[in-house]
Amino acid sequence: MTLRLEKFFGNQIESQMAPYIAAIAQLRLEVFRDFPHLYQSTLAYEEKSLQILAQAPHCFILLVFDVEQLVGASIALPFEYAFKTAEIKQRLSQQGFSPETFMYFYQSALKRSYRHQGVGTRFFTEREIYANSLKQFNYCCFYAIQRPLDHPQCPIHYVPLDHFWSRRGYTQFPSMEISVAWQDRGETVKSSKIMQFWMKKLI
Repeated sequence: MTLRLEKFFGNQIESQMAPYIAAIAQLRLEVFRDFPHLYQSTLAYEEKSLQILAQAPHCFILLVFDVEQLVGASIALPFEYAFKTAEIKQRLSQQGFSPETFMYFYQSALKRSYRHQGVGTRFFTEREIYANSLKQFNYCCFYAIQRPLDHPQCPIHYVPLDHFWSRRGYTQFPSMEISVAWQDRGETVKSSKIMQFWMKKLI
């Protein structure tokens, strides 16, 4: 299987991404409806969120295609543009870090049948290379949902990605843990989820 990767960044990213916004939004809905996210959203909401992300300075988007079908997407943007409220940035500052030196890795989405083929590793590698190339970021980071393994919707053979992230040099920082609310698939109202913070110092 030969996959094609396309990278988008720089001043023209909004216009470059425009033809793919709907496909990326649909991919996110498909991938994140599964455990551990169990995310329930709408195509319109996802499209709007992606358009806002693409406006951030130094935004980077990596798309994966099988022929012409979009099968994967990975996004990075500066930490200071990733969050609407100042609380998370203030908490990072209180830990002795400068938020403007962090590149934030937004969620990656990859269709199930294309996993375990090295694409996930490539998602991290390409975003780290991009962050290093800008010469103004010292760290990469991301938030990951924490679900109990005895959750009623946890698949029998589910394996958390903690080991994968650790092997890539990422360390968990419990002091940066946050709670985020969204509507799970099957729920009628939003509920809070614990999000773990992972970070890595760039070379």
